[in-house]
Amino acid sequence: MLWLALYFPLLPLQVFTRAETDDAGPTLISEQNRVLCADPAATETGIKPGLAVATACALQPALRIIARDAEKEQAALRRLAHWCYQFSPTVSLKPPDLLLLEIEGCLHLFGGSAELSKRINTGLDSLGFSSRQGLGHTPKAAELFARSQIDSGIADSGVPAYRYALRQIPLSYLNAPSKQHQLLRDMGFSRLGELLD
Repeated sequence: MLWLALYFPLLPLQVFTRAETDDAGPTLISEQNRVLCADPAATETGIKPGLAVATACALQPALRIIARDAEKEQAALRRLAHWCYQFSPTVSLKPPDLLLLEIEGCLHLFGGSAELSKRINTGLDSLGFSSRQGLGHTPKAAELFARSQIDSGIADSGVPAYRYALRQIPLSYLNAPSKQHQLLRDMGFSRLGELLD
């Protein structure tokens, strides 16, 4: 099987800004008085996720702040999942920000994974959304490649490149409690390959 993960890191922002035609200025999404995500105009001034909203305002006085709307995000993710059925009959939601498509049986319809990826990116762009994509032989591997922005090597080089790429994924992308992440760091582990060894 071959899975394609579509990770939407700016979904909290794009559910508000995708329909805007004019520049509304630097914008961020806040949650519990912290920056969840920000547009390029805001990130250029040093605003990044996790920063206190008050600090962000000090960095950029003309900042537009929008409170996160998780319900709106999930509705958008469901609509995007429906839209993805044109590319695969198997589409799974992984809230809050990820879709998984099983694509092995459909690749011949689109001329391969690179062409399918290009079509999806073009379509998402026209809808006002951006995603990071990852290919993997399992849903979890595809997700890790999408979140870490590491190329799996499947499309170009096959199994050896895929195995090598898996080994390069930082452990910080694994879904584990922070206490476990700290324990792994204390033992000197930073990448999946080190843990597998």
